[in-house]
Amino acid sequence: MRMSKRWRVGAARESESQRVGAARESGPWRIAAALAMGFGAGLPASQAADLRVPSEYATIQQALDAAQGCDRVLLAPGVHVGSWFIAGDITVQGDGAAEDVIVDGGGAGVIFSIANGPTVRGLTLRNAGNGVEAYGAWGEIDGCRFEDLDIGVRSQQALTLVRDSTFNDLRVASIDANRSAITIDRNTVSGSPVGLELVRSTGRVWETVVQDTEWGIRVREGRFDLMDVLVQGNAAGVTLETTDSTLSGGQILGNELGVHVLDADTVMLDTSLANNAIGVLTTFGAAHARGLVVRDSLQYGLLDGIGSQSDVADSLFLDNRQAGLLQLADTRISNVSVVGGQAGFVVLDGAPDLRSVAFVGVAGTALDAALGPATTHGWNVFWEVGTPSAGGIGEGGDVFADPLLDGDGVPGSGSPARDAGDPAPALLDRDGSRNDVGRGGGPDGGSVWEPLPALAPQIFEHAGYMHPEGSPN
Repeated sequence: MRMSKRWRVGAARESESQRVGAARESGPWRIAAALAMGFGAGLPASQAADLRVPSEYATIQQALDAAQGCDRVLLAPGVHVGSWFIAGDITVQGDGAAEDVIVDGGGAGVIFSIANGPTVRGLTLRNAGNGVEAYGAWGEIDGCRFEDLDIGVRSQQALTLVRDSTFNDLRVASIDANRSAITIDRNTVSGSPVGLELVRSTGRVWETVVQDTEWGIRVREGRFDLMDVLVQGNAAGVTLETTDSTLSGGQILGNELGVHVLDADTVMLDTSLANNAIGVLTTFGAAHARGLVVRDSLQYGLLDGIGSQSDVADSLFLDNRQAGLLQLADTRISNVSVVGGQAGFVVLDGAPDLRSVAFVGVAGTALDAALGPATTHGWNVFWEVGTPSAGGIGEGGDVFADPLLDGDGVPGSGSPARDAGDPAPALLDRDGSRNDVGRGGGPDGGSVWEPLPALAPQIFEHAGYMHPEGSPN
């Protein structure tokens, strides 16, 4: 069985927030390419040229043959047919709106193969196997539209940036990365069998929408920070397999399966999961979750499966058919509010631990450990539930009173859940008092994720394309 890393209380919340925050400013994705005009940070702008197709050059290939470092090949509105290989810091860009500048692959295997520096910007790519294949030190795809393709962008052992682009109804996958460092920012993916296929790669996915796919975002091996994503209406929303990744600030809505943690340890911070059949499923894995809001799940908010050791705190489970099923799992649930629904947490064997949990308005059994005799529980609040608890090893300290939860599941002023949680010194509230029962209490109470600010105009720096001041280049 995979052994989960236990979340260190107290400073752990801050250290994880700092780690995720640092990811915004470092890591393989902060490679940077040079302004929207291309690379060559040490070259005067006067050395770069615009080569226009077809007014100056009859074909794209003729313009590429004439292009030098930092030049732009500008394509006029209309349809351009063919396929090309581009090497070096050359930009191929639409001279108009992306929907008006169409590059038709004519059924070719790949429209643009790019290596070591090119940028493809502001184009509609269609009618080929793959739209862009990226290799080598850097490739940038910016503001493009992908349609009638097998794969939109394929990154193979490359350093790649894909941003502000749209992928519609592709036949295989929208973005496929293998052994790459890739940044995927502010894209929209819809209708492909696989949205993002990220294998043995590292990077981030930020403010990207993935909807109506069979597999939304699938990370296998490698490591990614998934930040402020919207994953909606997929069969499988986010799948994290044998990976050490984070999911922060996202919305996982209306999927058959929201998040699947498979043989992996995953950190989930301030994420909203709503209207999924199953919110979070783990299989021989661990979800280290803080600040979740899991609501209106058709089956389970959390299904901690065989061999799993998830750790969930400072979270709200609202109106789920069943808050959670803990199946042969050593789950730890603390400082969680469970409101509404047909059942709370049901244990099927394993040795989970549930403490400082507020159960309110659960129609059936709030904490059912009849089939989990090794379950430990205590210092919980029960109010207007069918049956408070059954089975397990009770450690006392339970409260049977209205905890006066607010709309976020946090005990309000004068609540009997205040300073009623587990009194263990390691589990005190952040202010040092005995922790509160329910969401917001304990050492992990409060916000754990701050979203990235809206982007201002940026300069992306890439060391491979920077020259010392005064150099002959």
